[in-house]
Amino acid sequence: MSQQNVNTTASESEESSSLKTKKTRRPAKAKADKAAAAAVEQALEKIDIEMIPLSRLMISPLNVRSKIYVRSRIESLAATIKNVGLLHNLIAHDMADGMLGVACGGRRLTAMQLLVSQGVYQPDQPIPVKRVTEELARAASMVENGEREDMHPAEQIAGFQALADEGKTPAQIGDLMGYSSRHVQRCLKLTGLAPAILDELAADSITIDQCQALALADTHERQLEVWEQASGYYNASAEIIRKLITSTETAISHSLKFAFIGKDAYLAAGGTIRTDLFSDEDEGYIDTALVEQLTLEKLQQIAAAVEKEEGFAWAEVRMDSRLHSWSSEVKKTYYLLPERCPELTPEEDKELSELRARVKLSDDDALVAQLKKQVAALEETGLKRSWAGADKDKTGALVCFERGSCFIQRGVQRQADLPKKAKPGNKEDLQTLSEDYSATLVRSMSCERSLAVQAALSTKPDIALAMLTWTLCRSTFSHRNYDGTPMKISLTDNSSALIAGTTAKEDTKAWQFIQEQKAQWEAKLPEDWSQDFRWLMGWSTGDVLGLLGFCSATAVCSFQERIYGRSQTSNLDTLEMALGFDLADWWQPGAEGFFKRMSKEQITGALKEAGKTGNASDAEKMKKGDAAEFAEEVMKDARWVPAWMKPLQPAVTENGSEDETGSEG
Repeated sequence: MSQQNVNTTASESEESSSLKTKKTRRPAKAKADKAAAAAVEQALEKIDIEMIPLSRLMISPLNVRSKIYVRSRIESLAATIKNVGLLHNLIAHDMADGMLGVACGGRRLTAMQLLVSQGVYQPDQPIPVKRVTEELARAASMVENGEREDMHPAEQIAGFQALADEGKTPAQIGDLMGYSSRHVQRCLKLTGLAPAILDELAADSITIDQCQALALADTHERQLEVWEQASGYYNASAEIIRKLITSTETAISHSLKFAFIGKDAYLAAGGTIRTDLFSDEDEGYIDTALVEQLTLEKLQQIAAAVEKEEGFAWAEVRMDSRLHSWSSEVKKTYYLLPERCPELTPEEDKELSELRARVKLSDDDALVAQLKKQVAALEETGLKRSWAGADKDKTGALVCFERGSCFIQRGVQRQADLPKKAKPGNKEDLQTLSEDYSATLVRSMSCERSLAVQAALSTKPDIALAMLTWTLCRSTFSHRNYDGTPMKISLTDNSSALIAGTTAKEDTKAWQFIQEQKAQWEAKLPEDWSQDFRWLMGWSTGDVLGLLGFCSATAVCSFQERIYGRSQTSNLDTLEMALGFDLADWWQPGAEGFFKRMSKEQITGALKEAGKTGNASDAEKMKKGDAAEFAEEVMKDARWVPAWMKPLQPAVTENGSEDETGSEG
């Protein structure tokens, strides 16, 4: 474009940047862009400038920017024109009433009309104008605004529609304006929006992305209905609008079933494809219910052919993948015969090997898909042959929809067709029998049974003791979570957790003693001891009690944590008093694990508490490390234990009874 027709003032340029709608950019340096701009520029250069009275000028309906003039921007532009004058001519065309319609420079004209109302300009103020034909006026308006890449989407839509009404194709419009024909098609698609929605687009009350989503709706009524519904959302994004419109539809790219039935079959059944012109691949949406119906019908046709041609007693359709022996559905309803390998002739086997080798070597996706179909067809032929001689009197097949294709699962029997077992042979048989009854009844009876066993066991203390001991053994020696044990008792062996918190670790005297005891008991356990408890019935009561005592002992644990600045109290006091326990039998203070973790004042305090007053005085003169080493040596045979590591002894009153308040001993 020539300078005189394209340049605008700073105020005019700023107006376009305030738009919130998405701009549509043309391909950079496209030949069509340059050709269109050059053609319009050459045509305009041949036209002379005329001085036309301001009162004869009006905004042309061909001006693509006529929809959006922001008041504040017009006022700013008017101030600029008042100060420096009109720097560039307008482009206009003759109108039927003798007026000239301004196609390029509508904002400048609006600003000058404001100056007239302010008394700055007079109605007969001469204005520089180039008078052109209507066709050139429209092209000049769109090219000028397109060159600046700030055309409002509503302007593009209206402009492209006007050119289309003149009989121009999307390709011709694109060539003229420097856009791709696809971009023009998209804009023309939006002309089908309800007028109220296009008005909201021009007023920036709706985004171009939202309009593109609404274009999926077929009627104006549906578009307005969806837009009203979407407006109730916190963020009425284009994706939400698209989902509201296609709530009963599925995207073709996400439908394996559509690929299975085929486009032709879908259209033949009356299906329609809603095309989203604004997606990258022209995404299409299809009727979900119809696709499901057609998939079922196709599978039913395949099932009927399998039943007739292969001689199975029945064939059913399954709109899901094949059954597996471990599933609850199979255990309750079906029985699966062992799978069979395809029976192939030597020629077929050779061909199959060659096809698989080609699949591994090929990088061509289309060829790989074709080869895999051939492999599947050969395997299917072999499977039919392998089941040909089977007893099919009560055996059927399931035609499944698996991973986008049909899979025929042969050798399926219905539990209802199989003879009932006269006597249960295993746990699964018992479970199967119970499944014939309601779940509430089965649970109720299990409660009755458990209570009865409790009552009977309460009269057999020797068996109860054996069962308890065995249950605790499984936790102590195996560290496994066993299911199915009658007693709901658990024991946690805390030995490992406790040893991890000590300084001496495995060198701790108590730990070594426990490990020796554990090894002795493990040596006495019979092979497969964890499978049954009745071996304990042959042990003496003393041995059973001894094993029970060892297992129970490993569960003892009392961590004294520091919480909110206060130490927790120990809950070992009662147990220690019952044992006649003295920590000095198992522990003595050392430098590394004890004294070096204390202050020097605490070291001397410990010596004094142990009756080593003189040694305490000597320690006060030493450095902390030396004092710790010294204290270890002095305390070696003292059998001293810190007072806070001893149980709280109950105080004895004058009459000889124990006072529950207690005192430290």
